[in-house]
Amino acid sequence: MGAASLRASSRARTIDATDDWDDLEARIALVPADAKIRGMFLSEALRLAPRLVKSATQQTRYVPFSLYPVQDYMRLLLRIAAARSPSKSAGTALLELGFGVYSQFASSIAGTAIFAIAQLDFRRVCELSPKAYGVTLKPGGTEVVHAGPNDAVVRLVHVWAYPDIFHTGIWLGAMEACGASGTIEVKRCLPSSVELHVHWKQR
Repeated sequence: MGAASLRASSRARTIDATDDWDDLEARIALVPADAKIRGMFLSEALRLAPRLVKSATQQTRYVPFSLYPVQDYMRLLLRIAAARSPSKSAGTALLELGFGVYSQFASSIAGTAIFAIAQLDFRRVCELSPKAYGVTLKPGGTEVVHAGPNDAVVRLVHVWAYPDIFHTGIWLGAMEACGASGTIEVKRCLPSSVELHVHWKQR
């Protein structure tokens, strides 16, 4: 997985991950068969590049709140990231795919039920993240170690879909959706577990 820590920026939309496409592809074999994700996220990924991912073997319709293999989701993310951003590093291409995920989920029925009270308060979004991860991944979750006015520490556990890169993009996207900007330092622990040190300020 390369360096033990990474740094990502919402303004630059980059991450200093050195993983190449083969490195990211190799991670898929590590994912347990019982790791699942809601269909709404696969549908959204397909929406981003429908012509690029269609094939005779590619499923193209997913029931929003049914569960599907995380391995399928990871393969789909890599295909779309490589097709949309061929000139960018694998890490930055994958990071960028995460930016719209929070807004997509927050506008869903389940997301509205969880995040409506947060409004544009990114600290509250951080605090509510365990509920969101709990309903979208099986298994998978977050632990909020600290949440202050402009910083937070959050652990992602049993989150297999590139928690250090793609999920960092999700968190940066949530930050942007709340009208803030900042950085995330990622402490890599295991392929499915990371610790995010998040710093932000309102624009």
